[in-house]
Amino acid sequence: MCDFSHDELVKLAWTLYEKAVNQAALAPFMHPRVLHPFSAQNLLAYLAYKNNIHSKFATALRNRGLCLSSEQYVIQSLRTLCSHLDSFPPPSPPSQEVHALSRERSEDVFGKRRYPNLPHVMVTLDSQMASPSAIKRFLLNGMSIARINCAYGEASAWKKVIDAIRCAEDQLRRKGEYEEKKCQIYMDLSGPKIRIGPLQKTTYPLKLGIKKDRFGRPLEKKKGLISWQPTTTKRLYDEEYDFILHTCPCEQFRYFSEGDFLYFIDLRNKRRKFLITEISPSGLVVSLEETAYIYENTKLSSTDGQIELLVTNLEKSPIQIKVKKGDFLKIYLNSEMEGFPVAGPIAACLSVSLPEAFASVREGDRIFIDDGKIQSVVREHNDEFIVAEILSPDMSLTIKENKGINLPDCKVHLTVPALTEKDEKDLAFICEHADIAGISFVHGPEDLRKLQELLQRYPKKELAVVAKIETKEAIHNFSSILLEGLTFSKFGIMIARGDLAIEIGFQQLPVVQEEILSLCRASHVPVILATQVLESLAKKGIPSRSELADLSFGSEFDCLMLNKGPFMKETLSFLTDALFVISQVKEQNEMITRPSPFTLHP
Repeated sequence: MCDFSHDELVKLAWTLYEKAVNQAALAPFMHPRVLHPFSAQNLLAYLAYKNNIHSKFATALRNRGLCLSSEQYVIQSLRTLCSHLDSFPPPSPPSQEVHALSRERSEDVFGKRRYPNLPHVMVTLDSQMASPSAIKRFLLNGMSIARINCAYGEASAWKKVIDAIRCAEDQLRRKGEYEEKKCQIYMDLSGPKIRIGPLQKTTYPLKLGIKKDRFGRPLEKKKGLISWQPTTTKRLYDEEYDFILHTCPCEQFRYFSEGDFLYFIDLRNKRRKFLITEISPSGLVVSLEETAYIYENTKLSSTDGQIELLVTNLEKSPIQIKVKKGDFLKIYLNSEMEGFPVAGPIAACLSVSLPEAFASVREGDRIFIDDGKIQSVVREHNDEFIVAEILSPDMSLTIKENKGINLPDCKVHLTVPALTEKDEKDLAFICEHADIAGISFVHGPEDLRKLQELLQRYPKKELAVVAKIETKEAIHNFSSILLEGLTFSKFGIMIARGDLAIEIGFQQLPVVQEEILSLCRASHVPVILATQVLESLAKKGIPSRSELADLSFGSEFDCLMLNKGPFMKETLSFLTDALFVISQVKEQNEMITRPSPFTLHP
């Protein structure tokens, strides 16, 4: 048993207190540019505490029911600890300003919380999810921050997403259904993310899926446009269409009226029909109540069969490249080449977006694709390409365009800066239209200093900045990153678990994310938990058991980030309800498992 005498405990506690005080006193000299000096001092005090408290001493304190009572006010907590050991008079209670500091900083970055004891909920949006009707459902079910990833799309598409959000808010306000100030816009700078390059394109059938209830009734219809105009699908999503079909001949359109049907046989030989709900200048607005697979040259016929329209120009999609354990993959160091699947004796090939990141790759280095779903090892390399052997999965998995690549054994940061030329261009748009900017693949404080310099070009915009923690270097330099972050007026942290887990190893992630949360609390910096929060629910409609356990941990954060999925509305509703229950148990001393009072009988 590890134990100490009372005098030994007093001496150790007093020494710990002195070291924390002395370390905190160095903050003005070590970091003169810090805008939040108390937070810097408290962080340094917390680091002194963690670096000097030994496990046996900590165990002895716990055996006596003693511990550090607050990470947010370390010196005060250590004074309280000493007072319990009778070596100090009881400290005065902390001021209300200190007590509320973390909440105030969180509101500075993310805005006022819709529900005071619940974290903000951030939803990743793209142009395909950005119809006002969909966004209204998200807003009503708890979305308070909308995320746009600048790695995808371009400025015109981002602007349409933002406009759709503001339009949805206005519509809800006019109906008296939305009282929030506004949904915050968070935009991620792309950073030096290594991604799968373009793949060859081909035409696949278009699936129009309809979700149904347990009785087989459609939960909601698909709304689409049958058009003769060469308008792309992406442009029409902003007009609340779920799909668009191009047909010919166009002269037949004038014979249709609202209420007419268009019948067709889909790819699975199922008889389906579109209901014409509106005749618009762009074509026929239709609705669909049953899942259908449309293919090139599908015939759409009028009720009497006298009029036929032929589906043409289905949008081409990237070709499918499937790999499994034992396969070989040829990775060309060329960002323009189009990838293609296995062709006889020729291995599947693909390109990458940042060839320079592979400059230090050696045989035996690991290459992870799509958040580690595909794992491989380098078997051969030269200046033109790399040959990698697939180690997992055992079953075939599809490689998709733009999915991320991680090189955990290479020092990518030595050849690729955290802020790219594209980031510098995108920053102008972000400063004009967004509230929060995320800097991706931060390696150290110098990356934040570079961003600070770039932001000086836009002095009228007080932009909140969030540093995304997703590299090994960021973990090693995390304290310095936090201290540099305190030179910004509004600063936060995101734990980007997808890349981070691969970089540091999955087994270390549970501990690292808790350490990040503790250090952020000590520096009063708000923090976002991202990647795979309720992912199964968002994508498949039912949560996994491990996701529910993760949610309890996630409730400690200032913001939870959800990625895209067809069940996003349901996920938001479930998340809000679950967070309410967790809050009641944690904050209001309620117990779900509390038994009824016993009745004692004589």
